[in-house]
Amino acid sequence: MSDGSVSLPVCKRLVAKQVNRRWQQRWTRSVTGRVSYSFIPQVGRTSFLPRDRCTAVSYVRLLLDDTTLKDHMYRSGLADSRQCDCGLGVEDAFHFFFRCHAHDANRSRLFSKIQEIASDGEKSYAVPTSVMFLLSAGRYDNFTQEQCEDILKATFEYIQLSEHRL
Repeated sequence: MSDGSVSLPVCKRLVAKQVNRRWQQRWTRSVTGRVSYSFIPQVGRTSFLPRDRCTAVSYVRLLLDDTTLKDHMYRSGLADSRQCDCGLGVEDAFHFFFRCHAHDANRSRLFSKIQEIASDGEKSYAVPTSVMFLLSAGRYDNFTQEQCEDILKATFEYIQLSEHRL
């Protein structure tokens, strides 16, 4: 193309790059969706979701901070109390993943799997104890893409085994 024109595939890539750049700017500057932004700060990335629809819906609701956990339901005026039925605290995402005695057996299984994933034979990585890590392990630099997907799979299994529709 000696006439100075740009080929169609090159043009499409340039347009897509500009669209993603603008989308990223809007997402970064927005005042809404900040909980979701903390989990997913980059636009245009493919999300890894579980095959089970109920688990996928629960996972996305956790990312959006729009769950049926009592803390959120209370803030929305849909529950009389923020307290978990286990009696050990406010039923929020942290309580669900790290504290609720109703899920002790599944929690033990989850963290055993994660510790196994985080140990690559030569060295073992410290596993953060945060909801952010369980829902978005890709935000942590010391884990490979495969490890991040395996951590998410373990998290999905925990959500599914809890039988709690979030």
